[in-house]
Amino acid sequence: MTANSTHEDLVNKYISDYFKDKPNTTGLNKKQGALLIDAIRSINQNQKIDPTMRRRIKTRLFTINDKDELLCDNKPVIYIENYYEKINEVHSDMGHPGVTKTFDQINLQYACLPRKIVEYHIKTCSICNLRQRQVNFNQTFIFINLKCYKLIDRSTKTKTYCVQRSMGSGSNRSR
Repeated sequence: MTANSTHEDLVNKYISDYFKDKPNTTGLNKKQGALLIDAIRSINQNQKIDPTMRRRIKTRLFTINDKDELLCDNKPVIYIENYYEKINEVHSDMGHPGVTKTFDQINLQYACLPRKIVEYHIKTCSICNLRQRQVNFNQTFIFINLKCYKLIDRSTKTKTYCVQRSMGSGSNRSR
C-alpha cells in the first residue's frame, strides 16, 4: 500500500464519518444526484414531484446542463464519491497551497463541497506536513529576554537578532 493510497483511505473514512454525523449537509452522493436530475426533468415536463424535492431544487438553484450533469449555481456538483480525487487534483496542481487557496479554487470550479473536507485533506497531506516540518526544524528561536530574541536558521547558519516592539514606545529596532 502506497502513502498516497493510505492518505486516500484516511480522507475517505473522514468523509464517510462526516456525512454519517451530518446527514443534512451540502454533500450529495451519486444516488441523490440521480434523484435530483430525475426531479428536475419532471419539473421541466410539468409533472408533479415531491414538495420536499421541489423546495430543495429551488433553494439550492439546482439545474441540469445539456449533458445531463447536475449543476448548482451554474457550477458542476462534486459527488461525495469524487471528493478525494477533485481536492487532490486541485491541491496538487496548485503546488500544495493552504486551505483557503485550495478551497477558493475548488469553489470557483465546483459546487457542494464542504470546507471541512478540504481542511482535513490538507491537514493530512504528507507533502504539506513534510514542508511544515522542514520549516519548523530549520529555525530555532532563542529568547534572550522578553524584548529580544535570536533566530537561528540551521540550513544557512545565519543568526538574526530582533527587538520586539514594546507596548508604548512605537520603535522597532534590529541589531
